Amino acid sequence: MRFLRGASRSLVAVTVAALLSSCAVNEQNVTTNSTLSGTLVGGGSSAQQAAQEAWVSGFQSMHPDATIEYDPAGSGAGRETFLAGGSSFAGSDRAFTTEEIAAGPFTSCAEGSTIIELPTYISPIAIIFNLEGIDNLNLDAETIAKIFTGEITNWNDERIASQNTGIDLPD
Repeated sequence: MRFLRGASRSLVAVTVAALLSSCAVNEQNVTTNSTLSGTLVGGGSSAQQAAQEAWVSGFQSMHPDATIEYDPAGSGAGRETFLAGGSSFAGSDRAFTTEEIAAGPFTSCAEGSTIIELPTYISPIAIIFNLEGIDNLNLDAETIAKIFTGEITNWNDERIASQNTGIDLPD
């Protein structure tokens, strides 16, 4: 999740439009008359660092006078820096809650505006379990969600068992 503020929105709109409507940078003869310049500072998730570097490289090849800096200090650090006005965008593993947005303040946002949240990166989640004699389990998204929320608390629950026929699951 990336969060943006104020003047960053125009830069992002141009970037998103370019990314959504273009070929890979390495497949183009890029010539640019870009008038974008300046520096955007962001920070956040270290899991997003490689993706951020690829996005920055592509953007800066099209806009050589624009600089984007990303500090992979961690999702929480990125959120805090962004909330305090120390960066123009943040990479995070979750969106701000309605309450956090209402409480603000997002000090770098233009008066009367608030943040824009874009789901731009998906991190995989690994489910690790330790059941003697069982190496693999099939779990659909709905079942995983119910395990995480505590609705499913036993391995032999029918919602798990039905996806793993032939496996003797403990209680």
